[in-house]
Amino acid sequence: MRRRGDPRDNGQISGNRSVEGKAQARPGSRLDRITFNGTGGKIRVMEQGDMEQEDKDNARESAKRWSEILRPWCRVDARRSMVQLLTSGPPFFLCWYASYRALSVSYWLSLALAVPTAVFLTRLFMIQHDCGHGSFFKSQNTANRVGFWIGVLTLTPYRYWRRTHAYHHAHSGDLGFRGFG
Repeated sequence: MRRRGDPRDNGQISGNRSVEGKAQARPGSRLDRITFNGTGGKIRVMEQGDMEQEDKDNARESAKRWSEILRPWCRVDARRSMVQLLTSGPPFFLCWYASYRALSVSYWLSLALAVPTAVFLTRLFMIQHDCGHGSFFKSQNTANRVGFWIGVLTLTPYRYWRRTHAYHHAHSGDLGFRGFG
């Protein structure tokens, strides 16, 4: 049995195993895509324009469903934001200071305290990330200030990171634009 993409394959699917997905028709064919669905043996042939419209319709329906599902979490809650800051910032500084003081007792104790310190630093970076998206505070100015100061702690220049991260989101799925954000 030939594999999909085999140069000898002319767009036909051979064999008796079930497959799901999309296959490309042979070059020069009037058909741009063949859609097939595994076990039922259903093969639907569509031209490119039909496929694009169906893809757009499916994407709209999917976006509506996800919008409804995620609606409760799309609002900024200032109280929860402050709780997150207060359960991440002070414990980070406490662990950081304890790790520094533990150096006079034992290097291994200081190293052990570095683990929770790293966890709290990671939480702070997550807050910086949410500030960069404008989802942590209602005021973008406040989010930028908090993001800037957390960036000092995480050694991540906030404004540069925010710009490259937006670029990353604008090109997600495009492997030619990897390496940013």
